[in-house]
Amino acid sequence: MLVLVLVIYTNDSKNKLNNFIFIGFSFLFIAVIFSILLNNFTEWSTLNIPPATYLEIGVLCEILCLALGLGYKSNRIEKIKNETEILNLQLKIENITNIERLRSELSRDLHDDIGSTLSSINILSRTTRNNLQTGNIEKVNIALEKINERSQRLLEKMSDIIWNIKPDNDSLVATMSRMREYSTALLDAQNVHYNFDFPPENDDFSISLKIKSTLYLIFKEAVNNLIKYAHCSHVKLTLKITHQSLYLTIEDNGIGFDIDQITHQGGLLNMQHRAEEVNGTLNIFSQLDQGTQIELSIPLTHN
Repeated sequence: MLVLVLVIYTNDSKNKLNNFIFIGFSFLFIAVIFSILLNNFTEWSTLNIPPATYLEIGVLCEILCLALGLGYKSNRIEKIKNETEILNLQLKIENITNIERLRSELSRDLHDDIGSTLSSINILSRTTRNNLQTGNIEKVNIALEKINERSQRLLEKMSDIIWNIKPDNDSLVATMSRMREYSTALLDAQNVHYNFDFPPENDDFSISLKIKSTLYLIFKEAVNNLIKYAHCSHVKLTLKITHQSLYLTIEDNGIGFDIDQITHQGGLLNMQHRAEEVNGTLNIFSQLDQGTQIELSIPLTHN
């Protein structure tokens, strides 16, 4: 028994409960030895106390030490539990705060877009009225086309932001549905053949608002670019997701391009910047007459 207690204590001497058990057993062991000695050598005893009494004292000390150890262990577990609950609550509060901050940013962007677009539409409307008075129909048509374009762009922006800030859309299925809806409308209008390789809809889980927004906006920019510049006949859109990362690939068989020869890289830089904001990586591979491939990787464990 002593050997067993010593082995347990040696293997985990930092465990407070084991310390209490060891101390208690030490009291009992000393009491047993003392009781045996007094029982065999009665002349050693100067007090009129039976040897069994010492044994009882040792047992009581062992029980007391065990009770103290269990009490300490129970308090420790309760403390750890409370600390864990506090930490989880802090993480939830931080997550809610981040979501609300992002939604506020999106709302502010919408407010700015509405203000600037309405201002430009107002200027174009006055210009159109003046051109009508002078009979310059060509300039009237150009101004009306600009008003229509900016109005459509604003409506699209409003639709994206409203979709983004709606909590019901914070899922992979909702995001994939939005991506399909947007891309098929454009690709069908341009008679471009396409195929999706997306996860099944029953394999759904929630993704953060920031990742959802980043994924959709990069996807949207990439599809817009290939519609405008790729002159392709086929597109493959692939989305893979694991517990660690999310991967998006968009491939077309268009005319390709030399990235070093592009003078206006605003759209590409925006995509790169969005990926970096979520610790992701964006790679673009393209060659003249060999199409373009865009690869996006976003780690889920750091978001």
